Amino acid sequence: MTDSSNETRLIDKESYARVFSSAIDEETPFQEVAEYSQEPNSFHVVEDRLYKCIFKDFGNRTLKVVSVEDEPFQMRVDKGNGSFYYYGFTYDLLNEFAKQFNFRYEFLDSVDGLYGNPTNDNKNASGMIGMVMRGEADIAVGPFTITAERRKVVDFIYPFQEEGSGIIVRKVDNEADRIFRVFSPLDTDSWLATGAAAFVAAVVLSIIVKLSPFSKGLHNKVSASFWLVFSAFLHQGEEKSSKSVPARLVMGFWWVFTIIVMSLYTANLAAFLTVSLGKAPIKNLEELAAQSVYKPLISDGTNLHMLFKKAEEGIYKKIWDMMRDMPKFKSLKQVYEMIIKGNYAYITDESEARFMAMKDCKNLEMAEETFNKGVLSFVIRKNAEFKRAFDKHMLKMVQIGMVDKYRKIWWDKHSCHSANTATELEFKSTSGIFIVYSSFIFFSVICCLVELYLRGRKFKKNRVRSSSESLQDISVTMIDN
Repeated sequence: MTDSSNETRLIDKESYARVFSSAIDEETPFQEVAEYSQEPNSFHVVEDRLYKCIFKDFGNRTLKVVSVEDEPFQMRVDKGNGSFYYYGFTYDLLNEFAKQFNFRYEFLDSVDGLYGNPTNDNKNASGMIGMVMRGEADIAVGPFTITAERRKVVDFIYPFQEEGSGIIVRKVDNEADRIFRVFSPLDTDSWLATGAAAFVAAVVLSIIVKLSPFSKGLHNKVSASFWLVFSAFLHQGEEKSSKSVPARLVMGFWWVFTIIVMSLYTANLAAFLTVSLGKAPIKNLEELAAQSVYKPLISDGTNLHMLFKKAEEGIYKKIWDMMRDMPKFKSLKQVYEMIIKGNYAYITDESEARFMAMKDCKNLEMAEETFNKGVLSFVIRKNAEFKRAFDKHMLKMVQIGMVDKYRKIWWDKHSCHSANTATELEFKSTSGIFIVYSSFIFFSVICCLVELYLRGRKFKKNRVRSSSESLQDISVTMIDN
């Protein structure tokens, strides 16, 4: 009997019958799942599963799982006597599958230490891809990038992560930056704005001193006012101050302004003088291809290796030409030593590059831009009966945040401590104090104009009164005469 959802059929040959079922869909070849014999009366189910298209669990079977060391996704521990095991981010995910689908697993190493890619004729493959393809392993655990070439020989379960590729290089600490690091706590815009604020304060103050009737006997030159403003900024002694209200407003809030700016500067200066401020000498793949100091480094047998190898033109082809004499390596420890001691730029998955930078914040830095966006997943054999069940479970783990939980465990434990980082204060962070001070400058100018207006009226009244008194004196004198 057959139907579209469950392709099962029974072949009756008198006292003997065989039952067939398709594993996934109508295009999948039928497989024998059971035998019936009338003499003796028996019904035997192969692998304890009658319907291949309906997967429940493995019934405590032991699966063969293959990996390569790739921190923090999977790390290898040698227990001696030829025994070993893997652990890490991807194995945390695998353990969730083992609990859900009731299976155990034994560890295998990749035959050649590679992730692997299919041959040109798709009849074989290298690395872990080839082992799964040939049935030597049931699952390949690791951050495999899903590609069209790999899909031709193996299947992938639902991806657990989407990301690009990054570049990790040794930090370069510029000597000029070290010499002038004392100016690093504020960015260029903040320094320029501070200087402009001091100049404006000096000009306004000199104008007020010159025009105000309450500032007699004080220097009204801009240079004298600027020296007064500058000495206040450095918290040094000042000369005799004006009794004018607008002048006191200017100087009063200038003192508040200098306290805030100097506090911000002092607080951030400690961080800049005690941490390494080295930066990545390469920002993206284009800069790597355009220079000749750093040589690109990449793991053999990975998707990225094939990406550059098959490139026929463009920037990928140029990067591949730069890797002609690339040295071989087998572990991230060797990669780390090559980056630190030599001029190499390691190209790898973004997560791995970020992890390496987090693990050694002092010496390593990841380039700003990533490229070649893709998705990562586990590898299983073609038409595996458990694919749909695994897809649904991985999707559920992604949706409920379980994958993110495990990712944070492995990446956050190696993240740089906040005390080891310093960032210059941008002008946006300090612009508020400049805006407030500008408003006080404007208010001081208004006060100065009011003072001049009131002083003018008072002077006019006094002048009229003096004139009338003089006329009266003249009249009295004429009468006396």
